[in-house]
Amino acid sequence: MIKKRAYLLIAVLMISSAAYNCLANEAIDRIRLMRSKARMESYVDEGRQDVQRGAYLKAIRVLTEALNMGAGNEAYELRARAYEGLGNLDSALKDLNRLIDSKPSDPKGFIARADSENSMKYYDKAISDYDHAIELDPFIVDAYLGRSAAYAAIEQYDLAIRDLELGLKIDQHNLEALYNMGILCMLDDMPKAGRDYISRTLAENINPTDRDRLASILASAPQRSDYEDKKGGIDGLLTLLAKQERVNLAGKDDNRTKSGSRNVNADQTKLPYAKKSVREQDTRQVLAKIGKQDFSGSSSGVYMGMQWRATFTFTGKTVTGTLKIVTPSGKQETHYGQGTYDNGAVQASDNMGFRFVGRVTDDLKLVGSMTTADGQNVSVDIPLDY
Repeated sequence: MIKKRAYLLIAVLMISSAAYNCLANEAIDRIRLMRSKARMESYVDEGRQDVQRGAYLKAIRVLTEALNMGAGNEAYELRARAYEGLGNLDSALKDLNRLIDSKPSDPKGFIARADSENSMKYYDKAISDYDHAIELDPFIVDAYLGRSAAYAAIEQYDLAIRDLELGLKIDQHNLEALYNMGILCMLDDMPKAGRDYISRTLAENINPTDRDRLASILASAPQRSDYEDKKGGIDGLLTLLAKQERVNLAGKDDNRTKSGSRNVNADQTKLPYAKKSVREQDTRQVLAKIGKQDFSGSSSGVYMGMQWRATFTFTGKTVTGTLKIVTPSGKQETHYGQGTYDNGAVQASDNMGFRFVGRVTDDLKLVGSMTTADGQNVSVDIPLDY
């Protein structure tokens, strides 16, 4: 009897020891998992901070480590931003595709991918992704802002303006939308509306550079245009677009615009429609188009052994130029000329036979040719600053 009890006790102890070892191993695994998760989250936090301060290479390294440890969507989005920061847009798109595949019902993934597509000038694809984001959530202002920027890039200004106007129905004080509306209305030959939106923007707390730029545009923009009067302003534009979309919806299932975007439900045009501020180039386009300058720029070169430097200054629609020449023998000459600037075209000459004919491009470059008294030409390509 004593032997049986002893054997039973030994068996119980053996079972208890095995159970203890099992529990101990489970606890160790749980601790390891917690430490691994904490380390993974630490990598994501570190990557987020690296992206914010522009340390993109380091961000990619730590975020890749986090993803190898099982990190989720935020790590893909952050790494995509880091790749974008380095200009590696293909890798950024791959990460954003993974983000969307893992969570196809989240509109933010489509907006992030569309923003990258905008950067890569894949405007049709960007518009399609913004469309999808709006279908998932019609009240995300960033989607309308981004789609507006894509439309503006392909010069479909009416559609770009509509998206911003609808975005302002969601957030009437959105500075990005107000600023862009002022610029786009000027580009679309709607100065009355443009002046109104620029005034609204200036009433907000904006940075000094943007304030000076908009004030400059406002000071010299025309009061109105025949085109704007005929169109009926913003209200007329929106009414016309809504009518066109009703016709599209009644006639075809997927009648896309030239840009390749999907149609929007006609009733949605009464709601918000809107990212990214209109590019610096667009601001320059406006300045060049309305004739408000105070631009200046210079260029230099060598022609037939002569060193030359030309400087042009624009004030309103008057152009003044200075041409300095140093001959091979070291003799210096200075020529002063004057001319006109009108709707992009530039002409200037001096009293010694030098002439310049050219134009101001949309990205604010003065291109053309200087012609000497004996008919020789020198090409000019000068970036202008304002």
